[in-house]
Amino acid sequence: MATANSHSEPVVGGNDPTAQDSQTISVPSSASQNGILSDSNAPKTLSDGHHQLGSALETVPGTAEAPTLSPSTSSSNPTSTADHPSNSNPSSKQHIQSSASQNSSPTTSSAPLPATQTAPQQAPQPIKRPKKLSDPLFCQLVVAINEEIPACPYEALSYMWGNQQATEPIYMFYPELRGVLAKEGTTKKRSFQMKRLWARFYVRPNLHSALQHLRNYQGRHIYLWVDAICIDQNNNPERSTQVTKMAEIYNRASNVSVWLGSGNLQSKLTFDFMKDLLQGTNLDRFVKDPSSIAHWEALANLMKNQWFSRRWVVQEVALAQSATLHCGGEVIYWDEFSDAVYSFIGNFDDIAKLLPPMRGTSPLGNVKTGAWILCQAIANYFPKDGDGNIDRKAPLETLVSQLISFDATEPRDIIYAVLSLAKDTEEGESLERSQSLPPVVVPNYDDNIIDVFRDFINFAISQSESLDIICRCWALVVPLKQTPQTAKIRVGTRQRQPSPGPRSVRFPSWMPSVARAAYGTPIEHIEGRRNGDSFVGSPELKLYNATPRTNPVWRFGEKIEYNKKKAHGSGISTPPPLKIPINPSFFRVVCNGSMFVKGFVLDVIATVGNPIVEGIISREVLALGGWFSEDYSPLDMVEIPRVPDELWRTMVADKGTDGRAPPSTYQRACQKCLAEAVRGDINITKLIQEEGDQTMVAFLKRVEAVVWNRTFLRSKGMEYPKMGRYKAKSLFGLAPRGTKEGDLICILLGCSVPVILRPDSSRKTKKYELLGEAYIYGMLNGDALGGRRKKQLEQDCIEFELQ
Repeated sequence: MATANSHSEPVVGGNDPTAQDSQTISVPSSASQNGILSDSNAPKTLSDGHHQLGSALETVPGTAEAPTLSPSTSSSNPTSTADHPSNSNPSSKQHIQSSASQNSSPTTSSAPLPATQTAPQQAPQPIKRPKKLSDPLFCQLVVAINEEIPACPYEALSYMWGNQQATEPIYMFYPELRGVLAKEGTTKKRSFQMKRLWARFYVRPNLHSALQHLRNYQGRHIYLWVDAICIDQNNNPERSTQVTKMAEIYNRASNVSVWLGSGNLQSKLTFDFMKDLLQGTNLDRFVKDPSSIAHWEALANLMKNQWFSRRWVVQEVALAQSATLHCGGEVIYWDEFSDAVYSFIGNFDDIAKLLPPMRGTSPLGNVKTGAWILCQAIANYFPKDGDGNIDRKAPLETLVSQLISFDATEPRDIIYAVLSLAKDTEEGESLERSQSLPPVVVPNYDDNIIDVFRDFINFAISQSESLDIICRCWALVVPLKQTPQTAKIRVGTRQRQPSPGPRSVRFPSWMPSVARAAYGTPIEHIEGRRNGDSFVGSPELKLYNATPRTNPVWRFGEKIEYNKKKAHGSGISTPPPLKIPINPSFFRVVCNGSMFVKGFVLDVIATVGNPIVEGIISREVLALGGWFSEDYSPLDMVEIPRVPDELWRTMVADKGTDGRAPPSTYQRACQKCLAEAVRGDINITKLIQEEGDQTMVAFLKRVEAVVWNRTFLRSKGMEYPKMGRYKAKSLFGLAPRGTKEGDLICILLGCSVPVILRPDSSRKTKKYELLGEAYIYGMLNGDALGGRRKKQLEQDCIEFELQ
């Protein structure tokens, strides 16, 4: 359901339909409760099956004395501009609030309402035609019935919210103010009274700029759905309800207008170049012509626009029947832009050769991020058939864990933004109508972030029958808000100031942070590799199977928490004494941060090498794998001993770049690499840059993808009577950076790779920290199970409490 209300404290964010944007509007308490539909039989408040349409954009007629809509301290209004929380009628107010949880939904339109469509009472108001870009903006919220939306074409806006405050005014038509003017007993002319029905509503600069450029300068009303205006950002129940309708809103829109910003002098050059690029044989000419390098640089800069890094845009473009990209006054269709991006990436090596050698670092930069990843994701995960229907290819676990280069201001949105795109969460055309959707993935912005992530993990394990999700690095880093309680950290009887730099919310270890992913956080993604690739692979393609024919056994720790927000609404701010009868609804069961899983200890780590930082593998680390540089003379290749299997196979995680068995050339390449090592150390990055042998380069790139920021380990080789056939065998492998002597190599039922657990240092509890996944040579294909059957294995397992 839609509203003109939003929050008075804007939050830094991106293209985020559930983030909070502009200031709350409050209408005088004497405002009328009448609805804005002209049909006398139409509902007076938004209820089931209705959408909010906004906005008809025009210029302000003259210098109207428009009242400023001040931030309201009362509860948010979930309905249209006809109904506001400031209404003094308690019963009416209660009715409005209760409708927030109903199935109302916002939508928009880019054409006048047809004659058969229910039309607003006073809108669209006759206004002077805008003549220039700086002319003020007029808009009005319009209500349309859900079933009639196809007869009322509208456009949906996709844009970056930005981190500025909501300081730019637009003028909203408020017929409720008519009653206020009547009570004032004003005798002024009607034209002056009409001017006073327009009230200022503040939005952020980027949205204001988008509306200025997208409005029609021919005097025709256009209809747009804009999240910051059509969703009540103050109302969490409404925000939660609207998220389930986002897929329908963008799918039903006649067009999705993507706003990339006001542009600059390069915008026209870039957009004209993309259109020329797709004309006949122009591509071959541009790829070979040195004079075209400026055009390629301009396209590379456009592809790095921040809009392409937002999580919500995946859904907004994937579901669009038609989409256009706007940058200032320049426009191009999404399909044309996507073709231009594919042409650029496909010919990138040849284009890079056009750059003069003296220019040093390529101005093209890392173009395989942003727009390129978005184009790939849409093509691979959400292909469309001839009728424009989406074929959902990926489950929710894949979308959440693989689309980690797309950011979200609201951490819950890394899940909510892709719910309607997953093949295991949709049934029919609407997420909200899905009967098979488990309640654990229903959006709820009142839920604690830990509980939302816990519910997603529970859903993923249930769907995949695998624990691999706890090894995937997907949890968004959430900055810790600076409050009086967190401004100082109490340690014993003293206080210390927090360490400089941003702090973040600490998640349980079984919710791995995206900062530990191969390319780090969405912001870091463009800077290059930060960690090795994941060993667990994707949900659809598992690389290993350490626990064949076993199912995960898991549960979550819980605690009872006092629901202050719900109790406060009943006038109770603190938990009452136990002797006094209490309402059970004032309490809720939440996650206490623990997850219980079953498995067994494989071995204890005895030695760890130095972390592989900047691609350098030291001679000490190689010695752990059985390679001693003093055993041969680098001048005599004949005397070089055979590289131990456990060393070279661990260096590539026993896989090629395609996820299959490593090619036989890897062993010989490793041997040559070790022979050329300087002082016994291997500098992977330097060798890749200097090596001319492509076989060697392929091997080194695979090593880089595996060992980056990890550490090699050697275990004690302890013998466990319950663990089967092997005896006191020292294990060799790779573990996350930070692994220490005494940490445990463990096998968890239902997890495709071994993991590293760290026991509680206090030894007072049997809790463990999950450090992450590990590669253990010879223990990736069921060897650790020792041939035991499923029932015997479950009896031998113990329960680990992960914290």
